[in-house]
Amino acid sequence: MRDSWAKKLFIDNVSIYQPVLESGLKKAPLEVQGLIRLFRKFRVPKGGKILDASCGIGRHSIHLAKSGYDVVGYDPSQPFLRRAQQLCRRMGLSKNRIRFYCGRSAEIADVLLENGEDEFDAIISMDYSFGYSGREDDLHLFRNLRKLGNQKCVLVIETGNKNFWFKHFQYYFRESFPSGLERFSAFSLDRRKGVLKSDWEFYRKLEDRTLKYLLSVRVVAIIYSKESLANLLNSAGWRPVSTFENIQHPRRVSDSVPMFFTVAKYLAPGVR
Repeated sequence: MRDSWAKKLFIDNVSIYQPVLESGLKKAPLEVQGLIRLFRKFRVPKGGKILDASCGIGRHSIHLAKSGYDVVGYDPSQPFLRRAQQLCRRMGLSKNRIRFYCGRSAEIADVLLENGEDEFDAIISMDYSFGYSGREDDLHLFRNLRKLGNQKCVLVIETGNKNFWFKHFQYYFRESFPSGLERFSAFSLDRRKGVLKSDWEFYRKLEDRTLKYLLSVRVVAIIYSKESLANLLNSAGWRPVSTFENIQHPRRVSDSVPMFFTVAKYLAPGVR
């Protein structure tokens, strides 16, 4: 991972950011139910091989493995993966059912192929895990993911909705997470480049309800529209087939939702 805001947040200060990921554990089972319905719709084999790219603490990986899939989780943060392995042990999941690998996003194909991990039936990328360092890096990532899928592979992506940010821009908001973590976010938007900048400040709420300052990070990321993401995926060798706004109850994407999901399928070489 580059010496960037992502490294600062996900590796150098993992104990500060981890409660943000922990807050998603409760909704993970419902999200995974939605993923499994998509897998059935797009004929991913029951018990098939799934790659969770940028899996974090493994909240989706673990529930997919518990549902009978053969799962590989990949993430740049070793501390997050240690937490994922801890959660796996709690659920009694064996290494035959779920395996984790650590490495930079740009190296995902090299790392997994060296370990004999390929021929995936489905690949998921949840929680907007790309767009951190430019379109060319995203193109490289999705080309690498294509190397890892079999010829019927299904790709499921969760990402931000550019049209939402353009039409319903919010300059500031506050969020609360487990362990008394508070995040204050101030946003700015480069409409020409489609780049969202967010200044995050993290605080810990103390027993006397005062706030202890922890960390400041400027987050910079590309935000994609349905059309620009489809163009990116096509360039990387994937064929977008479905886009919707909710993993649990798929419906047409609107400009009023901050995130959306795209399903794409492996595009055989020479086929357009």
